[in-house]
This record gives sequence, C-alpha cells and structure tokens, in this order.
Amino acid sequence: MLALMDALRVPRAFLIGNSMGGALALHLLLDAPGRFNKAILMGSAGGQFSPPPEIARMLSFYQDPRVDRYREIMRSFLCDPMNTKAFADFDAMVQQRYQAAMREELKRSYEAMFNPPLPPLSPSALSMIRHEILLIHGRQDRVVPLEGSLYLLRHLPNAELIVYDRCGHWAQIERWETMRRDIRWFFLS
Repeated sequence: MLALMDALRVPRAFLIGNSMGGALALHLLLDAPGRFNKAILMGSAGGQFSPPPEIARMLSFYQDPRVDRYREIMRSFLCDPMNTKAFADFDAMVQQRYQAAMREELKRSYEAMFNPPLPPLSPSALSMIRHEILLIHGRQDRVVPLEGSLYLLRHLPNAELIVYDRCGHWAQIERWETMRRDIRWFFLS
C-alpha cells in the first residue's frame, strides 16, 4: 500500500479497511501514521473475539473446495443467509469468486494469510494509534462478531462505533446508502 501511494505520489490518504483489510489498516496506521488521515474500519478483524463457526468453515474451505460449500460461506456474510436480494446476481458473484479462489496463487496467498491466523492487536499497540477512526459493524455479522469492534472501541483512543441493524458482514452491500452517508459525514467533518 505504501509503495502504491509512493508510485502515485499520494503523500497522505484516508483509509478504509473491511474485514481482514481492517486489520491491515490498523497495521498501516501503526507502521506509517503520518501517511494517513482518518480511517474507517468495517466488520474489522484485528480485535479480540471468539471465532464463530463461520471462521472454521472459511479456514477449512480448501480441504473440500466445492462450489456449494463456497456458496454457503458467502451466504454467511449476509444478515439473512437466505435473502440474496441485495445482489443483482448472487450466484454469478459466487461463481466468479469461486473461480478466482481456485487459482493456485490465490490459494497459496489465502493459506499464508491464515496460517497462522493474524492475532488481535494488543491494547498497548491499539492505544498508540491516535487517528480518528470510525468503526462500522453489522449487528448480525457472523464472520467477525460485534465483540471484535467493541474490543477495538475500548482500546483505540479516538474511535467511534456505529452498529447497523439488519446487517451482516457486508455493510457496504446490505446497508450501502446509510454507510455512504456515514462515510461522507466522517471524512468531511
């Protein structure tokens, strides 16, 4: 990310991280604090939480990599796993992502990222992040439970938390209009 910012001659940027990208965003804020303004973390990893069964299914996917299992994993990202109306074509999205997941280089990357799993950041590390941070979390998130954002809220000195009801792990899809308003408010205030 920092090399990309350098190549594009971006001296400082706002940062948005989703899920594992939220944990990576926290590490960027620690490693290069002067390169970033405010940050938004959505359904962010990086906090401490009890891993739900959905995480175990994700981590074991390559032991039995069938498209039906992949579809089940993708459904668990939604508030209501049986309601895929938020997507123009949920099945096409699943097929596209499944085909990408079957590429050998993506499989290697996935396994490297989760073996061993990225540990939560410590309270002392989080206390060193002085940026204003907006945490956005779906109340029905079964992938990264709300307790992860509550942990971050307790230990990040300049954080706020917004919890969306009727929302799973994909706030950017299930609650986009509300989220867009909150992003605009946070970055422009």
